[in-house]
Amino acid sequence: MMRSAWSFRGRPLMMVEPNNRNGKDPFRLLDSTIMSGLPLNDQALRIIRQHSAKIEYSDKYFDDINEYRHVILPKEISKLIPKGKLLSDPEWRSLGVQQSLGWEHYMNHRPEPHILLFRRPKHIGAQQEKLKQAAQNPIVSKHE
Repeated sequence: MMRSAWSFRGRPLMMVEPNNRNGKDPFRLLDSTIMSGLPLNDQALRIIRQHSAKIEYSDKYFDDINEYRHVILPKEISKLIPKGKLLSDPEWRSLGVQQSLGWEHYMNHRPEPHILLFRRPKHIGAQQEKLKQAAQNPIVSKHE
């Protein structure tokens, strides 16, 4: 007995079959192309490769605690996201989104589901900026 976890245009993205041998998980993953990310089939991967260059990233904006940004996905890629799901880091990366570490997908923009809203604590961005500046300006010690 086969069952599909998600589908895209009527085609299954992940196939699982009963497997009671391990005693923990009754289903064994048969076809998953990206570990820990969204389970994507060859057609979905082709869509991501074709349209990932069209992903748009906003400038960062801030409040007292966090920095924020939004990412606008092409509609073709956004159709691969399960409705109403907040994506984990490996899941949004599997869709072709590229950002530095620390970003969290924290909200779905209901009127426009192709817009992903991200945030991260301000101190993470500041730490990464300091590391970038330190790499660009190495400290030279003067010993005579």
